[in-house]
Amino acid sequence: MTKSLRALLEGVIDYAGLFPPASLALDTALEEFTTHRRDPLSWMLSRFVIPAGLLPEITLDTALKLSSPHFSVLIGGGRTQAEFVANVKEGVTAAAQFNERLAGKCVADAFEVKIDARAVGKIRVESVSEFLRIVCDAVHSGIPTTPTKTVPVYCEFVPEQPISSWPKGEDDFASFIAGISQFNRSHLGAPKCAGEAFGFKFRSGGVNRDDFPPVAALAFALTQSRLYGVPFKATAGLHHPLYHQDSALGVKMHGFINVFAAGVLAHVHQLSDEVVSAILSSEQPDNFRFDDEGLSWRELSASVTEISQARRGFIRSFGSCSFTDPRDGLDALGLISSLR
Repeated sequence: MTKSLRALLEGVIDYAGLFPPASLALDTALEEFTTHRRDPLSWMLSRFVIPAGLLPEITLDTALKLSSPHFSVLIGGGRTQAEFVANVKEGVTAAAQFNERLAGKCVADAFEVKIDARAVGKIRVESVSEFLRIVCDAVHSGIPTTPTKTVPVYCEFVPEQPISSWPKGEDDFASFIAGISQFNRSHLGAPKCAGEAFGFKFRSGGVNRDDFPPVAALAFALTQSRLYGVPFKATAGLHHPLYHQDSALGVKMHGFINVFAAGVLAHVHQLSDEVVSAILSSEQPDNFRFDDEGLSWRELSASVTEISQARRGFIRSFGSCSFTDPRDGLDALGLISSLR
């Protein structure tokens, strides 16, 4: 295992075994997560993703078996602003009660919030910022933060058009990311609602072919997030290291090596959409090189220090319902065979 690959993949997977296509029952997903935390590559794991409504089902006895894991709480949006407000308040309250009830044995210390285009109406920077303020107020009142204990919040934009229809909706995504940026600029200098910048969550796949964004859409999301200084999280569809054709769905699936190498290199070199697209669509393993000095794709490179800085400040993690698929994919490429 090279230092650069370790830096690229440290804490990269938010385990989402409750969600499709795995769709595990809560007890089974928690057991799987516990097992994965004993794996030699457990350092790739970060949080356990859970809908807010399932938090009350985790008992103290269960928590004691989990080795103090961290939970990322998923909050559904709603088709109207009133539904959104109610869902956010309910989700944050559930997290606060969970933290109090389990007294540090487990902790809900991150949120992933869906914001539906139908609730916002016309997607403008100002309207997006208003919705983020709702989230901010709820998190600030329910979850304590300190300068060393912050609460990441990732906001997912749910467009009216399927992402496969890109470039339809491109302007809405641009305004949404710009809205997050404006909100961060106006709040991070004041008393902080969550202790750090709000991030953008982008859906990179799913169970249907229309759930998979074209390369141009993912490249746009990455470059716009980088341009506006907004932390980026991906979710779904990244089971395998490299971009490839999936014969079952008849669609190209994105690879997590592609996505995170593209994110790091874009952060270091301020890359254009076109170059990021080329990295994202690169299917040959030999195009990516990892050693103890850094990673490279063709002539572009990033040092281990630059990789770590990009991971902390920009491209954070991806949600996956499987830990074994990404692990085994890396093994098949010969990148982790010494650890297996």
